[in-house]
Amino acid sequence: MEWYHSYFGILKVVVIIVLAIFYLNIISFKPPIFILIDTIFKISLGLFNIFFFMPSNKKVKLPFEDRMIVIASGFILLMLIDFQGIKKEFFESKEHAKKLVAEKRKRDS
Repeated sequence: MEWYHSYFGILKVVVIIVLAIFYLNIISFKPPIFILIDTIFKISLGLFNIFFFMPSNKKVKLPFEDRMIVIASGFILLMLIDFQGIKKEFFESKEHAKKLVAEKRKRDS
């Protein structure tokens, strides 16, 4: 068994567990969690498509044109990552919270 079989098996299990947790309302659906899971999935699948189907990989028996289509789909997945959402949810919200705390401390003192 190749290393990537294990990786994608673990990724499938994680996605199924997270979906079950959301479905059973154990935790509520929040955009940061969704953005993080979506980003990890797109990066994993995009890089897998690009590197596994490279023309230099002789293990995969596909015509050249089919390989190029799969590689292009990997690049498209990487381009569809919501970098603005990641920036907003994980970086700007923390900076905004720090500014609010600093302003409150100025008012209190």
